[in-house]
Formats: sequence, C-alpha cells, structure tokens
Amino acid sequence: MKYVKLITVTPDAESQMAYVARVSNPSNQKNDDFARLLRYCIKHGHWSVFEQA
Repeated sequence: MKYVKLITVTPDAESQMAYVARVSNPSNQKNDDFARLLRYCIKHGHWSVFEQA
C-alpha cells in the first residue's frame, strides 16, 4: 500500500495559481479575476501553474 503525506495547504490556491500564471505580466499579477485565466490555462494545457498550489 502506498501513502501520501500532506505537507502544507494553500488556502487561496486559485489566487496563487493565477499569480504564477501572470508572471509575464507583473502589472496584472494582483488581479483577483482569475476564473477566466485558469480556464484558459486548462484549455491550452498550461498545467505547470496548477502544480504551484
């Protein structure tokens, strides 16, 4: 049997993922409207932003 150990929890994971996704646009990194951005990342296979949270 294999086990997984939870080492930390990110309470605002979606916000953190959007921040990481916007690294190329620093002036917009604090934008809280992230649902559309995350849908875009999923649609276009940008999975690395989801690994951050």
